[in-house]
Amino acid sequence: MRKFKRVNNMRFGICVTVLLLIMSQGGIKNGNIKNIESTIIKKEKINYVEDNPNILKKFRKLYIKEALKPTPIKSDILWSVTSYDLSVRSCSKSRSDPEFGVTKLGINLRGKTIENIKVISVDPNYISLGTKVRLTFLDTKYQIYNNIYICGDTGGGIKGRKIDLFLGDYVSSEITKSFGVTKAYVEIIKEN
Repeated sequence: MRKFKRVNNMRFGICVTVLLLIMSQGGIKNGNIKNIESTIIKKEKINYVEDNPNILKKFRKLYIKEALKPTPIKSDILWSVTSYDLSVRSCSKSRSDPEFGVTKLGINLRGKTIENIKVISVDPNYISLGTKVRLTFLDTKYQIYNNIYICGDTGGGIKGRKIDLFLGDYVSSEITKSFGVTKAYVEIIKEN
């Protein structure tokens, strides 16, 4: 009976600690403690009545890790997406300008294409520079651009929930212009 009581007290202590940590982090999104607990128990094949301190420590470590796992922030709001290149029309800088092709974050876009550098311009009041985001386009015509991008630049016309997608240095202005305006969902992958 003592053995069983001691294990239950330890379990209770673990649960209280985890609950306090969860509450201090603003709760769990997309799930609850029962789901997390059952996931960990299934994954680790933990037996509650087994009085092994190593298993209980491992359980506590995994429990806290799982409970505090960050959940991606996915916007339910569609963001407006336009595109830009390094032409004077898009960037208002000539190739002779010392700041030509360099973003606010310091990324050099000269000679780069969308395949080898994935950069977007954002309003830093909405998403901070350096943040990695996943864009998921609504229109199937634009789904070739579904990918993870770094928020590396700002722009005079980029205010609010608007994104400007860098298409490449030597992309013709006609391609940039024909991109037009479309809508995409934004999911924050890693905040800066």
